[in-house]
Amino acid sequence: FDLLDPTKFVPEEIVPVRIVGKIVLDRNPDNYFEETEQVAFHPGHIVSGIDFSDDPLLQGRLFSYIDTQINRFHSANYLQLPINKPHVPVVNNYRDGFMRYGSTKGRVNYEPNSFNSRGCPFSASYNQGGFVTYPQPVSNTKIRVKSPTFTDFYSQATLFYNSLSQAEKNHLTDSFSFELSNVETLAIRQRMVNNLNNVNFDLATRVANEIGVTPPSAPARAYTTASSPAVSEANTIFSAKYLSVAIILVDGFSNDQLSTITAALTANQVNYDIVASKLGNVVGSNGASVAPNKTLRNTVSVFYDGVVVPNVVANGTNVAGVGSVKYFVAETFKHCKPIGLVGRSVDLLDANGIEVQRSSGGDVVEDLGVVTLRANSGVGGFADAFVRNLARQRFFARQDLSYYGDVSAPKFWFWNWRVRRLFDPKDGPPSKARESNILYNLLF
Repeated sequence: FDLLDPTKFVPEEIVPVRIVGKIVLDRNPDNYFEETEQVAFHPGHIVSGIDFSDDPLLQGRLFSYIDTQINRFHSANYLQLPINKPHVPVVNNYRDGFMRYGSTKGRVNYEPNSFNSRGCPFSASYNQGGFVTYPQPVSNTKIRVKSPTFTDFYSQATLFYNSLSQAEKNHLTDSFSFELSNVETLAIRQRMVNNLNNVNFDLATRVANEIGVTPPSAPARAYTTASSPAVSEANTIFSAKYLSVAIILVDGFSNDQLSTITAALTANQVNYDIVASKLGNVVGSNGASVAPNKTLRNTVSVFYDGVVVPNVVANGTNVAGVGSVKYFVAETFKHCKPIGLVGRSVDLLDANGIEVQRSSGGDVVEDLGVVTLRANSGVGGFADAFVRNLARQRFFARQDLSYYGDVSAPKFWFWNWRVRRLFDPKDGPPSKARESNILYNLLF
């Protein structure tokens, strides 16, 4: 591949990353419009010591971004806005124009001129701090065509596919199958599969079988065997730091367990929300109340990296029978995220048809990211085990389970965000009368 081809990624194993500087974000904007909406980025804004490569995309943007910003701000003076102007004074020959800030002194804005004995203003030399283009030596004939190195359309796509874990390959196949299944013209679907065969024979065959076209009979070309391990998320640095967890509480939850779990999350710099059926107070097993900051109506499992449900005392709410909690846990399982269950909340596994190994006593059991503790003691070890699993982030081996597709299959009314706001999920599907009310609200 060509380093200047903007459609290719550069494997770090071939061209290692070089740190050339650091940007420190030390505050949030005070005024979003002034400091964010009015920012005018432009690749031509560089300092001395840096110059431009021959990347065709970059070269095009060097002039097009100026037009873009003039069109956005309706003025060439956008660089004088506080968020865009340099921190040090800049002296140039820019004059007048719509929305000009300040007043420019002097009679001339060009060089050379006869109005000043020294010829000012004039461009600064390199020794005076001015910008000088790098004197790059060039040879051979200059023609307006793409380099032959830009015509390799498939080897990098194959390298990318080779670099993925099996779970990522499955997800990529599912994505192609889903998108192409929406293409109504058979010939176009066939053409796309033929293109995929230039990347990988197995990928093209699997997609073809999903979208009703003829699978390829043989590989279209000799595929590269190269790969880049850095591409796959499976090879990332795993940490629980800064991840988010939902802690679901119902009346009768264990206060001591909540304290132990939140302490472990805080110690590992994990963010968490206390989620309940409604805002207000949730009464714990010792009579003390906790105020949740989220409800099962205004948040969903996709906002979190994992979920924990502490134990509930015998005379408390049967957490496995609360539909919204059951659904929250089922969806978390389907998204292959960590789940932590203590005491009676372990029953949520059976309620959702999740057949992983689980604790039956005082032992903490970890299986496919599901951490369970049936007893009420030993919660410290449970919390540590959950954080350890949280750091792994996803457990895609769940998708290989024979029953994975059958876990608490949600109905349409549960998926629709606006519909979910119109009834209490724990009450189950709405009645015919309520369905009419829901449709009315959706339409009007």
